Amino acid sequence: MAKWYRLFESLKENFHKLQVESGPNSPFLAGELQIGKFKFLLIAPATSNTVAKIAAGICDTLLSNSAIMAGKAFLPVYVMPTDSKKERLSQNFQTANNFI
Repeated sequence: MAKWYRLFESLKENFHKLQVESGPNSPFLAGELQIGKFKFLLIAPATSNTVAKIAAGICDTLLSNSAIMAGKAFLPVYVMPTDSKKERLSQNFQTANNFI
């Protein structure tokens, strides 16, 4: 998504280590999150689908799984949704409720 929104280059410039999702468990972040290797987890940009999965505790992607693992390790998780403006929210009531 970062490449789609033309944010990837900016992320590479501002963060010394980026990991790109290639599957639901690759790269393997759960262990590193739980042993305290990171100070926080930033998920940006996050689609409404990703936000809904995290809110519902569904961990079937790298991002949702990492958010749940970080929460178990009491690591702060910051999620920046792509469609966070009220006028851009999905018409799906359940998805819209995840942002409120």
